[in-house]
Amino acid sequence: MISSKRIRRIVDKLYPRCDNVWLRDRSYYALTIDELIKFIEDNTPIAGDGDCDDRADILHGLSRSEGLKEYAGTWAFGTALLDELLGQKVYHAMNIAITSNEKLWLVEPKNGAYWVADPKEDNIYFIYM
Repeated sequence: MISSKRIRRIVDKLYPRCDNVWLRDRSYYALTIDELIKFIEDNTPIAGDGDCDDRADILHGLSRSEGLKEYAGTWAFGTALLDELLGQKVYHAMNIAITSNEKLWLVEPKNGAYWVADPKEDNIYFIYM
């Protein structure tokens, strides 16, 4: 388990300008990297005509359902809004996870790509878990 206070410290260290971090629970289950990858592979790509925030919300909802079913707790998995992604200026919604080793991961629900967030390449300005 990881506390919401610890999640805020992790985000603040990487993205000090991210003023909008909405955490609904006091603590979350932090997936292992293997659990995160299995969840991504089992649930992406999110198909359909929806735009990026719709896909991110769907995958976020699936994570909440799985967390409550499998672990009796909400996963440290949510939705993030970015204004820079992989070094490119762009407004984009995707998913975010904090794993048990306290790494912050970005997940693209449209194609299932995932990577450790890099503040030199990615700028997150909003997080909702």
